[in-house]
Amino acid sequence: NKFNQIWERSDYLFGLLHSSDDFYRQPIKLRLPLLFYLGHLPCFTWAQLQHLDGVNKIIDALFDKLFQRGVDPNVRTGVVNHGHSSRFSINDESEKEYWRSFSVQSVEEYKIKVRSEIKNVLMNGDLKFHDLNTLNVLNIAVEHEMMHQETLMYLFAQLSIEAFRSDITNEKDLRQLCDVTSPLPENIWIPLPGGQLSLGKSYSEQLPTYSFGWDNEFPSEPTYVSNFELQSHPVRIGDFLQFVLDNGYTTKQWWDDDAFEWITE
Repeated sequence: NKFNQIWERSDYLFGLLHSSDDFYRQPIKLRLPLLFYLGHLPCFTWAQLQHLDGVNKIIDALFDKLFQRGVDPNVRTGVVNHGHSSRFSINDESEKEYWRSFSVQSVEEYKIKVRSEIKNVLMNGDLKFHDLNTLNVLNIAVEHEMMHQETLMYLFAQLSIEAFRSDITNEKDLRQLCDVTSPLPENIWIPLPGGQLSLGKSYSEQLPTYSFGWDNEFPSEPTYVSNFELQSHPVRIGDFLQFVLDNGYTTKQWWDDDAFEWITE
């Protein structure tokens, strides 16, 4: 059920794009074209399931390799140091032609095949749902797709409005839904006491207390936190708008030296 829910959300997001041509757009040059993520989400999940006993099927030799991992470039130079993605480190015409050699329909069909295999494993694969390794594999797959759904929003935000379907992305309706003229409730600072606490997760955690954690959340370690303050609301769109209007991106006090140098280059 959880997989069906996240797949429905992914399909909705990709369904916002106006045409097949829009899948080949690369709104952020340090990321791959949108078509890659259409294939990457199911491919990554299938790659994770390979860690389970009895799961070792090749669905498509080319796509299984192509979509398994993305790029992790140096944000300053754009250079990719990983062998699996080195061919994508330069944004040139040959790269664009390479991606256009794969049709959206072929990647969509691959996605459907992979999901069918995933469903088969989940329903008929005799999975050990009380095994910590099995739970970790399933949670990594779910968390990874949810993470990409969020980062797709960053990519979509860089596209022109023409890249989206007009029947479901009406700017006038959006403005009516989001009444930006209403004043924001005051975001007050709430004092909280400090004290001794435990950060991270223990490697020896057992099933009754299991919760998923990424590798950078291990191990658990004690630490002391001084008294601090927390705002009553998370950062809101209106708060961010005010930050932009106040020239936050060119105000050095909000950034460390490396980040500010990169932003102002």
